[in-house]
Amino acid sequence: MCASGYDLESAVADIIDNSISAQASWVRITFYEDGASSWIAIADDGCGMDDATLRNAMTFACIDPVTPRAPDDLGRFGLGLKTASLSQCRRLTVLTRRENGRVLVRCWDKDFIKQEGTWALLRKGLTPHLEERFRRQLQAQPSGTVVLWEVLDRLGHDSRDSDIAERLQREIARLEDHLSMVFHRFLEEPAGLRILIGDSPVSPWDPFMRGEKATQMLGEEELEHGGHRVVVRPYVLPHISKMSAEAHRRGTGPRKWADQQGFYVYRNRRLLVAGNWLRLGFIKEEHNKLARIQLDFSNELDFAWDINVRKSRAAPPDALRPDLIRIAKKTREVARSIYRHRGAIIARQHTKQVFMWEKQVKHDKIFYRLNAAHPAVASLLETARKHGIGQEVRYFLRLIEETIPVPLILIDGSEQPESIGGPTGKKAPSEVQQYFRSLHAALCDAGQDPKESFELLAATEPFHRYPELLAAFKEHEHIGD
Repeated sequence: MCASGYDLESAVADIIDNSISAQASWVRITFYEDGASSWIAIADDGCGMDDATLRNAMTFACIDPVTPRAPDDLGRFGLGLKTASLSQCRRLTVLTRRENGRVLVRCWDKDFIKQEGTWALLRKGLTPHLEERFRRQLQAQPSGTVVLWEVLDRLGHDSRDSDIAERLQREIARLEDHLSMVFHRFLEEPAGLRILIGDSPVSPWDPFMRGEKATQMLGEEELEHGGHRVVVRPYVLPHISKMSAEAHRRGTGPRKWADQQGFYVYRNRRLLVAGNWLRLGFIKEEHNKLARIQLDFSNELDFAWDINVRKSRAAPPDALRPDLIRIAKKTREVARSIYRHRGAIIARQHTKQVFMWEKQVKHDKIFYRLNAAHPAVASLLETARKHGIGQEVRYFLRLIEETIPVPLILIDGSEQPESIGGPTGKKAPSEVQQYFRSLHAALCDAGQDPKESFELLAATEPFHRYPELLAAFKEHEHIGD
């Protein structure tokens, strides 16, 4: 159970779920770094627990997952407190106090259990000065709970004390990013939840950039499954040219821009899945990165959405897939249209275009030859020369020129003109995108300025036909106007 896949940030988030269910107004996460004596405490001012509730909370699988829950309850399996905690430490101590009540303590210690050979839930912590510290803290506030993690074995894998302190430092920044995303809707409320890491408050991160004027909300749709609502709100975020540098930095979120696209799945306003196309048949592409879709459902649909213990996975019910695919297609199309528009502007800036084929007339006969000035042809010939096969490649290209089936093309074009395929002028095939990147890199490696290389390729067949490709590449590579 302790190896069920929790990392530090998801484990802390699971504990905060309990604080929210206990109606806490604040949660404070404290890290103490001292080698093997390091510890982490997660404290709140929630309603606390009485003795029976505390013992039940420390019992594994204490709640039948099919039992109806309160509408705002963020739990499900009765495992989160124990499994999340013991995935990070060997000793879990919980101190809690209800209003006007006394402080109660229970402790699970893996080493004590192993030593005694029995499942012994202790009535006190095994580090007296820490128990006393948090007793005093709870007695100084009306009510609340402290979850204390000691013997942080998951943070020091090769038993060196320094490992724990070093990794804690690395994890704190990731934890802040994760909590600002997962609980952003609670943090955004005027008198809502406050989360502090030490004394530093966690600020909410809004994936949908609703404060930006150029953000588009494409309309709300209410779906239904099993008599319960599923609310979908598609957003298309602004292009980089429509926001400040600081806004663009914030919009990146915990991951890169392109990786944040997709559905954001919320259960009772708590984020479960961030930036995922939910196996609906879509892949993440640069020119779709402005598409982010908010999806909400209640805890009554947990089983329908296949929520796991860590609350990090959700799979849509089959009955909802057609509607979600339709909404995703529409949102992606609007997001792509922004790049198509900007790419068309870029393409129009290049009135002199470089084509792959050039027409030649000799003795009143028309011939078509590969254009040696085309960057793709020139790059191929140069690479072949470096590898000592330049002559062979030239012979092969000449063979292609001599075997163009012109008569067959003329016949097919006159008899069935609609059957002649051609570029769509919209989305570039993946191999064209890859070749554009490769050619740009080759030109830069040859000493050409990145901007000049881009300008040359933007005026080149077939790349000038794909405005989305041009706009997305220019933004991704930070090529200025």
